[in-house]
Amino acid sequence: MTRLIVFFFAGIIELLAWLFLVAGMYAAYHFIPDGVFQHEFYQNREILKLAIGLFGTFFLEVILFGPVLVLWDIRKSLKVIEIK
Repeated sequence: MTRLIVFFFAGIIELLAWLFLVAGMYAAYHFIPDGVFQHEFYQNREILKLAIGLFGTFFLEVILFGPVLVLWDIRKSLKVIEIK
C-alpha cells in the first residue's frame, strides 16, 4: 500500500509541476502590464511576458518541488541497489 501511495504522490507532484508552469505563464501574460515594455525594441511583448512567466515559475518550482523530487529519485535508486 505504501508503494502505491508513493507512486501516485510522485505522479501528482509531476502533474502539479506542469500545471504550475502553465498557470505561471497565464498569470504573467495577463498581469504584467504592457507599459513595462515601452521601448520599440520589445516588439513581441506577449512572447516576452510568457517567457518571464515560464522562467520565473520554473525557478519557483525548483525551490518548492525540487527537494521532494530529489528524495523520490534517491528512494528509487536505493530500491534498484536493494534488488541487486
